[in-house]
Amino acid sequence: MKTQAEIDNNAAIAKLKELAKNNSIAKHPNIPPNYIHVYSYNYKTANGLTRCLIDYIKFIGGYATRINTAGIWDEKLQMFRPGITDLGTADIHAVLFGKHLSIEVKIGVDKLSDYQRKTRQKVSAAGGLYIVARDFKTVVDFIERLKNG
Repeated sequence: MKTQAEIDNNAAIAKLKELAKNNSIAKHPNIPPNYIHVYSYNYKTANGLTRCLIDYIKFIGGYATRINTAGIWDEKLQMFRPGITDLGTADIHAVLFGKHLSIEVKIGVDKLSDYQRKTRQKVSAAGGLYIVARDFKTVVDFIERLKNG
């Protein structure tokens, strides 16, 4: 039996799929709507939830991008090169309704690091918004409240 949270998230995903289809139809007006492919969204993994949030924000007229803070292995130099992004930077940076929004994606028991808590304070002090995303519906509700008020 599904929990209320699963039911709510699935309803929000259905709305996202509708937005995605309408976006594709507008982008490709010469393709019949029944041939438009809609991505199969998954909010239960960190990568899946990140994709859901970025697409949702873009489809409702905002800007969103994923931030990668990880370093890389440089094969040529045979060494690890650390990332240059500040530690604690949120997974998603967005602009929506004229506001900066930092979104940190956390699944399961994952929690904010000390760096992430400090970044949340800095973003808030600068007038931006910071939200920890543990599921899709909660963020959609937050965005709706932001839009309406």
